[in-house]
Formats: sequence, C-alpha cells, structure tokens
Amino acid sequence: MKNKIHFFLAGALLFTLITGCKSKSTSELNANVAAFVSNSDKVVAYGYLDFTSIEKKAGLTQIPELGSFVQEQLASIRGGLRLSDKIHFALEGPLDREGIPSSSYIFMSIENKDSLQLMFEEMGFFFEKEKDLMVFYDMNMAIAFNESTVVWINQDFSENEPIDLLENTFAILKSESKEERVTKVLAQESDLLIASHLENLYKTSNTSLKNLSKEQQEEIDDIVEDGHLFFTLDFNDGNLTAKLNASNVSDDFKAVQIFKEKGAHEVIKNIGPGAPLFAMTLALDVERLEDYLTEQFLSDTDKSLFSLFGTQGQLIESMVGDELSDITDGNIGMMFKNGENTNGMGGIPMVNIYLGLGNETDNLMDLLQTYTEEGTVKDLGDGYYQFIQGIALIKDNSVVMQSGAESKASFKVAPLTEISEMKDFGDQPFSLYIDLKNIIGSDVDITRGNNFMQLLFQLSDHFSIDGNNEEIVAKLVLKDKNTNILKQLVKSFEEELKDQVGNISF
Repeated sequence: MKNKIHFFLAGALLFTLITGCKSKSTSELNANVAAFVSNSDKVVAYGYLDFTSIEKKAGLTQIPELGSFVQEQLASIRGGLRLSDKIHFALEGPLDREGIPSSSYIFMSIENKDSLQLMFEEMGFFFEKEKDLMVFYDMNMAIAFNESTVVWINQDFSENEPIDLLENTFAILKSESKEERVTKVLAQESDLLIASHLENLYKTSNTSLKNLSKEQQEEIDDIVEDGHLFFTLDFNDGNLTAKLNASNVSDDFKAVQIFKEKGAHEVIKNIGPGAPLFAMTLALDVERLEDYLTEQFLSDTDKSLFSLFGTQGQLIESMVGDELSDITDGNIGMMFKNGENTNGMGGIPMVNIYLGLGNETDNLMDLLQTYTEEGTVKDLGDGYYQFIQGIALIKDNSVVMQSGAESKASFKVAPLTEISEMKDFGDQPFSLYIDLKNIIGSDVDITRGNNFMQLLFQLSDHFSIDGNNEEIVAKLVLKDKNTNILKQLVKSFEEELKDQVGNISF
C-alpha cells in the first residue's frame, strides 16, 4: 500500500464515524500535548482519539475473513507506534471559509524507533537527520520523530521550509509550563475528545464580530478568556454517549448562560396525556437572556429587543409587549404522539404545546378577544379557545395547546404517560426524548428512503438529550443493551466490509 499511515489514520476515523483537585496527565504524550496547547496563541481545537479502545469495541479482528487482515495491518503499525497511547491532535487558526485550519498537528508515541523508520521507508518516506530529529517534508506535509514522539504537520510550506517549525514544536512539547484547564480537559477519559480553545478561536477569527464596537469586543474578550469547551464521544455497551462540557470557562461566560438552575417541572405536569414519540422541555432564564442581548445589540438605543427582527418583530411587540419576559417565563414544552382517525387507524400526529406566560398577559388577552370577535377563534368559556388546529387552555399563567382536541370534554391536561426510559425526563433545564423504536411506520417516520437511518433506528430504542449550563449529554440507546454499539454497527455492515478487503491493494 502506498501509505500505511494514511490507511491507519483513515481507519481510525472510519471507526469513529460509523459508529477542584489538580488534574494529572494520562501519559507522557498527553502531558506534552498539554504543554503545546498551553503555550500557543493559535491552537483553536485539540484533543485525542483512543484508537485501542475503539478498535477493541468495534471487534473487527473477530470477524471471519476480515479479522486476520486487520490483525496483520495493526501488528505492522504497532511495531513502530505505541497505539496504547491515545493519538493526540491540535488545530491552528485562522480557519478558512470551509472551516479548514491553517495548520493541523498529529502527535503519536513511538514503540520502536527503528521499526518506525523502516515502516516509513517502505512507504517511500526517507528521512534526514536534523540535530536530534529525523525529518521528512514536502510542500504540504512535514513529519519528524525523536526517540519517543512522532509529530505530523499539515500546512502549506510552499514559501517556508518546515524544519524550524518542527524543531520549535518539539521544544514546546518539553515545556514545563502548562495551563491547569488544558491539563484538566486532556485528562478526561473518553474514546474521542475534541476541545475548543475559545480565546484563541476568537482572536484568530475573521468574522463580523470584529465589526462590533470596542466596548463590545472587550466584553467578548472577557467572556472567552481562557475558556475551553470540550466534546466527548463514547461507544458503550448498548449506547452511544456524547457530552458537551462548558464547566471550564470564565465567570463572564457563566454569567450569560441561559438555562435556569432547575428543570421545567410545570411543563411535565401539563404537557400530557399520552406516550410521546417526541417530547421536549425547556427552562430558559428569559431575563438573563434578554439583558445580555439588549446590552450587546441595543445598549445605545431606545428600541426593544423585538426590533432586531424587523417588521415581524415589531408585529410581535405590538401584540405581546416590549420584552421577552412579557411573553413567557421561559418554561416551554412540546410533544408529538400518534393520532387516530375515525376508523381507529393511524392518523395525523397529535401535538401538545406548553408555554409558561410572562409578566404581562393583557396584550395577549386583548389579541384573543379581537380574534374571537372576528370569528377566527371561538371562545368556549372557562379559558378554553378553539382554533382551526385544535384547542388552547389559558390557566395558571400558562397556555396549553392540543391539536387533537375537538371539544372541552376531549381536552385533558395531565403529565406525560410514564415510560421507563423517561424516568429522569425534565429534571434538567433542557430535556429531549425521541422514541426511535416506534418511529418507523409511524406518522412522523423520518427514515423513509434512507437505508442507513432505517438500519440505525431498527437497532435503536430511544434517543435523549439532557442539559444544563455546565453540560449537555446526548444518548442513543440501542435495543440490545449488552453489546457495544460499534460492534452492533460493524456486524450490520460485516458483508460490505469483507467485500472491501478484496479491493485494497498493497
């Protein structure tokens, strides 16, 4: 094969796609990359891939006909590279219009230097000694290694030789200076970790944010200062778990986070009845959100926030009031469930919506009165109003709408029907649930014509998201809770993978 390293990296990516104590680094390479990120003002993203964990979970080596081929290739690579160490990476800004970084780095640990060099030479890469480094480069790529570490850089080197960059990179890797937040992020245990360095991302960006006033830009500087968001992806037995963590950010960043501290329990009590195919609850801190947006975009005007949305915004303002908090208290919910037609068969999906009302409801009631007089809305009494789409009940400073209700007698306000996998639903300020096992063939089937989605949904039980201001957790839960999700996907594509082996030439 022309390039076994390319094959190895592509394989690692394929596996991924188909499918206050002081923190300590998990390996020497992990610590070195923490030093590299900490001492750079250009790194906008960094992280690692735990290749060994993903390889084991995918179980490719256990597949007849394919397993021996995979084992042979990995044995060759492991002769030179220590794959038991995570493969680390870093990306430098600015990003171009397609989101491609100006430079990308891959860092790998060495198992045996001589075996590694032999592997490179078999691929046609011949290295020259530069001080204590073995170096190879062309116009777009540079590779160097010493006794313990390989650094692979992709960059446009058409005008500059990369030797100085390589030597400087290795020097930084040895630095004792490390930021606590970077070390803490890289010490997380996961199959895949991708972190964003918010301060560097903003400083190297070429977006419209640069057109803001000096005061506004200074405020953004404070918000992103030494801020690190990180995303993790884990292939577990029976589920795929993704997490977005925002705990390693500045106090100014935390001051503009928009979720309430607690979940929207009032939504849960009133969004039913029925077992949902889809359900969502949201508890927004409306006043904090409005204060931030007003300060950022309207601090020098007397206009309301709705003026940002043009004519439509002005229309909303005239109907409901000057502020977001006039409309809603931030508690919002929605659910879809299968409907029934007059024959008892599946019909149009039924939708329930909950909206907690804000501080001023006079404008809303005046608007309803106008629509009632026009005949667009029918006042059924006791707070019930009939629309073309269904019936709404205004009660206890909230609006509950049900598309399937045809009369006051058929309008039932109740909690969601209890489902075992939804026992924690609504505990966090943001919750979402999708009943994947019942989506196929339902009124809201979104898999039609997409074979991969149909396969994934056939394997799946449900999908959920739960989040607060510090962390958002998404889970794809499969029907088979005892087998790793990667292994289940690989099993589904086993025959296709076997066929591909015959198309690979060496």
